[in-house]
Amino acid sequence: MFKKGLLLTTYLFIHFFSTAQVPQKMNFQAVLRNANNAIIAKCVVGMRISILKGGPSGTSVYTETQTVNTDYNGLVSLQIGGGMPQLGLFSSIDWGNGPFFLKTEADPNGGIDYSIIGTSELLSVPYALYAVNSGNSIPGPAGPAGPMGSIGAAGLNGAAGLSGIDGLKGIDGLNGAAGINGIDGLNGTAGLDGTAGLDGAAGVAGTNGLDGAAGLNGAAGTNGLDGVDGIDAIGGEPAVDVGGLRQYYRGDKSWQTLNAAAVNLGNVDNTSDLNKIISTATQSALDLKANLVSPEFTETPLSTTASIGNNSTQIATTAFVLANTDKVTSLTAGNELSTNSTTDIIATGVSLSPAAGKYLIQYNAQFTLEQVNTLQAGTDLDLIYSTLSAKTVTNSIHSVTYVDEILLPGVYTNTGAVTANGTITLDAQNNPNAEFIFRFSGAFSTGVGLTIVLANEASACNIYWVAEGAIALAAGTTMEGTLIANNGAITIGSLSTVNGSLFSTAGALGLDASTINSLSSCNNISGAMNHYALFTKTGGITNINHSIITGDIATHVGAVTGFSTATLNGTIYNPGITSTTANFSVYLNDTKIPFSDRSYSASSVVTLQTIATLATSDIIDIRWKIGSGIAKMTNRLFSALQVR
Repeated sequence: MFKKGLLLTTYLFIHFFSTAQVPQKMNFQAVLRNANNAIIAKCVVGMRISILKGGPSGTSVYTETQTVNTDYNGLVSLQIGGGMPQLGLFSSIDWGNGPFFLKTEADPNGGIDYSIIGTSELLSVPYALYAVNSGNSIPGPAGPAGPMGSIGAAGLNGAAGLSGIDGLKGIDGLNGAAGINGIDGLNGTAGLDGTAGLDGAAGVAGTNGLDGAAGLNGAAGTNGLDGVDGIDAIGGEPAVDVGGLRQYYRGDKSWQTLNAAAVNLGNVDNTSDLNKIISTATQSALDLKANLVSPEFTETPLSTTASIGNNSTQIATTAFVLANTDKVTSLTAGNELSTNSTTDIIATGVSLSPAAGKYLIQYNAQFTLEQVNTLQAGTDLDLIYSTLSAKTVTNSIHSVTYVDEILLPGVYTNTGAVTANGTITLDAQNNPNAEFIFRFSGAFSTGVGLTIVLANEASACNIYWVAEGAIALAAGTTMEGTLIANNGAITIGSLSTVNGSLFSTAGALGLDASTINSLSSCNNISGAMNHYALFTKTGGITNINHSIITGDIATHVGAVTGFSTATLNGTIYNPGITSTTANFSVYLNDTKIPFSDRSYSASSVVTLQTIATLATSDIIDIRWKIGSGIAKMTNRLFSALQVR
């Protein structure tokens, strides 16, 4: 907190010009000290000046803000009436209807986190302003107009403030859960057989085994001698001689050898089916079959064949088989995609629309995660600044005041502090890639209600405002493009809108009921920094009242406060590295297929697989998102294999 500053002198100068008009300003000086009574030297300070009516806690009839520098003695000098009005008009104050009190507030970090320095009564000097409108005095003759004074040199930038004391080391986090056991390794090769052991001692003799089965009959013995012929029977048939081996007794009373020819099977053998007897019907059917040695269909099949696309039990021709198998629809792509979206978006160029049917869907790709790292963000911001500083100048003759004009693409530079007022139109002349880059060697400020208008395909993605010092947007400003304050603070007046990001290499950022829309979808110089709405390497980020911010917020050294009253469509990141997770899913006609999504917390290969039934003209695609930071993807393979 501030200790009440020591007011050295308050000067009210009234200059009468040839028109007998009084300038609507008052010079003000004060020395600023901190709570330890130490002088606050060489600092960028945010000031808020209010004119109170009726008493030290009376109603404010006029309020303005300014960003100024203290000198080596802690002295701050400014002109009341020359700042950015936040309430009322200085020229409309009715000085004759007092008393009036001067209330001064300051933020030593250059932002809008004000502390009251003090309140004091305005005595006689401001009433010279009242005398101009009183009508009681007769104005003297107009004096000759004095020559225009030369423009003073730009003041030196204030020295960077001392770094704050490092915070205490945080408590170590809990150990993570044990990882899943890896897959069992392959079995090793079998070891060599060991040397045979010595023979053991002879065992005790066993009991006799059971008798074995009877052996086969021995070969037949030779025939015995023929017996003596018997005596012929009287009046009967003669006796039949005994036949030989494998003979039979025929009707002609003779023995014949029993073989294949004897039973009319002389053409049958055991090696060829062609010599076996079959029925006439079987032979006729076989005659219609193809030759097994060299099959060839030469006739129209007698059975009905299946039509292509039909699923039946009919005979399948070769055309049917080929037309109904191996139906694969696929695509490959090697270009790199990237996203910082926290909601599912389509991976560009990864969609299929095969014919109707049931499909096995498979997808794989390589991807990397770039986690949020505020130190890296600071390095990226330095690169953006150096890239813009190296751009070739195309216009160095424009005045330090930009007001109610049309500007063409180019790199504009100005020496000293610059102001912008009214309506400024940026005309890209139908070139969507046209760049508008403004570089100022001093501070940059706008008047109340400044409006930047984009014409003929001009894009906020390609507009940059770079100041060597503080940037201050007055209330009601509509700004297009990215604002970069090098070694300076950025303050945004109430009800202002910025379609772009606010970056500072060393300075605080302050919002007051403001709307900030980051350029997350742009492909421009800012690159990975586009997802930030607000970022500073060194300094606090504060908000008062209800602001609306789309994009992330981070500081590498400092604190982020006051956003509980804001609507934030993004994430506030603490200094350091923040871990993140990427998610990939398969969608059918804009609806995620259940259980098809997979999440990854480290760079890897994404693999998705699911089953989907598609109708004609259905579309299947891959969508992805990331919790924070940036995900990149390449070497994509997407396929749909029809299954039955």
